[in-house]
Amino acid sequence: MVTTGAIEQHMENLATIARYNGGNRASGTPGYDVAALYVENQLERAGYEPTATTTSTRPGRRTPTPS
Repeated sequence: MVTTGAIEQHMENLATIARYNGGNRASGTPGYDVAALYVENQLERAGYEPTATTTSTRPGRRTPTPS
C-alpha cells in the first residue's frame, strides 16, 4: 500500500543520496548510480524483478553543472 508517509520517506532517502553526492543525482554522476541502486532495491523488496538499461544522453543535450 502506498502511503504519504512512505512517499515522504523515499523522498528523504533520495535527498540524502543527493546530499552525500555533492547535492546531485543527475545522469552520469555517482549520485545517479546510488539512486538507481536504491530504486532497484525498493522494487525488488516489493516483489518486482527490475532490469537496468544503459543509454546515453542525446548529442547536444546539456548536463547541469553542480553549483
